[in-house]
Amino acid sequence: MDYTEKRSFILKQLDSPISNNLFNSLCSILDSRGELTDVTIQIASNIAYNEFIISELQLDIALRGVVETIESGLISKSQPNKSIDQMRAMTTSTSKLYNDLKILPREVKERAAEDLLDAWIR
Repeated sequence: MDYTEKRSFILKQLDSPISNNLFNSLCSILDSRGELTDVTIQIASNIAYNEFIISELQLDIALRGVVETIESGLISKSQPNKSIDQMRAMTTSTSKLYNDLKILPREVKERAAEDLLDAWIR
């Protein structure tokens, strides 16, 4: 499987256009540095997927709050939202993946935002 086939396969698996855009930005950065290999393509795919999951967890935290109240009959109990721990773990994992590629997340997100803006303007 060459790069274009792998790229199209991965893009079909990613759910959101933002994840697709992030994956394309990562691949273009790696390609410009001459570091686009099977391993780096898979790492870029994992980063894009993790960022998608992180955004979903942030939405869940915004909707349900940091502490959720569970009511069962007459008993009411407050407990922390489990999405916070999951988001913390996903953020740590994503940071390690960025570190493996030696790319700053800010650089990739800025490029992805510029590409998304260019696509929207067209």
